[in-house]
This record gives sequence, structure tokens and C-alpha cells, in this order.
Amino acid sequence: MPATPGPVMAETARLFVSVEVPVTDALLQAMKDLGSVRGVRASKPEQIHITLCFLGDTDVRRIPELVGNLKAELSDAHRFRMTIKGIGGFPNLKRPRVVWAGTEDGGSLSVLAEKVRRAADRTHLDYDGKRFSPHVTVARVQGPADVKEVADRYSDTVFAETEVDTVHLMRSVLLPSGARHTVVESIPLL
Repeated sequence: MPATPGPVMAETARLFVSVEVPVTDALLQAMKDLGSVRGVRASKPEQIHITLCFLGDTDVRRIPELVGNLKAELSDAHRFRMTIKGIGGFPNLKRPRVVWAGTEDGGSLSVLAEKVRRAADRTHLDYDGKRFSPHVTVARVQGPADVKEVADRYSDTVFAETEVDTVHLMRSVLLPSGARHTVVESIPLL
């Protein structure tokens, strides 16, 4: 007698919404310096971005609706200038878990993040509901690590000045070698 098939599981994709950040020589050097600190793993250059909203595992059948809602929410969003500057840490530089480069954008990233969250709400998707704090993750820390010297060295460094003109819906595939990010949809700003 054949086995009774179980419930069919929907295919999911690990999704997030982001904006691009140029990876400059100065940013690469800071990441290299951070990576030389014991217990610190620098981010891969191809993974550098600013996450506006992390959606996590999402039923792929919801992606078209999400894209439509993102386009609707972002339809009046304008491009803007952004500066990537300085180094900090979450929760702090004494005991960091994440080391980040900061942003100066006049609040425009927070406006985009709020629009993206509204699109997720309209699509009835869960997302990371933590308060949005714009940053570029440049390294992760395992255990105690002293990154203060490196952070102090780069505290006033301008890593990049760029125009944010597109929001990307991204898919993240976790591999043994690390996450691989691919663009699902790009939404240009006005």
C-alpha cells in the first residue's frame, strides 16, 4: 500500500529589501583592518548594502504581490544623496556583535524603510520589527574582540558619497561559503 503523501510545503525564499552602497578602496581597507582583529569576520564586498527591511523566509507565491505593493508605496519616493561615514558597533563598541559604517542621509533612508514596511504590511508579511537604524554591516564579531582602535581610526572617514536611486528586493541563499544575494526586483526612485 503506497504511503499517503503529507502536506505540500510551499517553496520559500529568504528575502530582504535594500539599497546599494559603493564599495570604495577606503571601505575595503577598513574592512581589511577589522578582519585582522581576532574574533572579527569582515563582510564580503559583494554583500555590502543597507537593509531597509528583512522579510526572512517568504512564500514565493507572495513575491508578485509584494513587488506590486513595493512599487505602489515607492511610487512617490525621490532619489537622494547619502554619505557613508565612520565606524560604530551594535550594541556598542565595547562588546560589539556587529561592526557598521554609518550613514548621513537627512532621514531619507528611514522614510524608505517605512514605505517598505507598509508594503510588507499590505502583503500580510512578517518582518523584523526592530527600530530601523540605517547602517552598513562591515563585520561581525564572535566573542570578545577589541575593535575600538580600528573604529577610532576611521571615526571621521568618509567612505563613500553616492546617490540612492533604486530599491532592491533581494533573495539571500545561505551556503556553506556564506550568503549569496541576488536581485529579485529593482524599483527605481523618482
